[in-house]
Amino acid sequence: MAGQPLNQPAEIPAELDRWNWGAFFLNWIWGIGNSTFIALLALIPVVNLIMIFVLGARGSRWAWRNRAWRDAEQFRKTQRNW
Repeated sequence: MAGQPLNQPAEIPAELDRWNWGAFFLNWIWGIGNSTFIALLALIPVVNLIMIFVLGARGSRWAWRNRAWRDAEQFRKTQRNW
């Protein structure tokens, strides 16, 4: 990925900081695919009832910080596929 502009982990564009349906429905699977390993908490009974909502609300932010993205459009397309 040398030479390609990458995201700034601390700065998620406002249009991307929204509800993430992939993180909500596919929780721990989505977490592994997006290097967001806190999603593995969804495997714990009872905790999973809370984690699915936390992942839905914060998933986009965590995915943006934990992986390298060329730009917001690549991020949006990838998350839409989930």
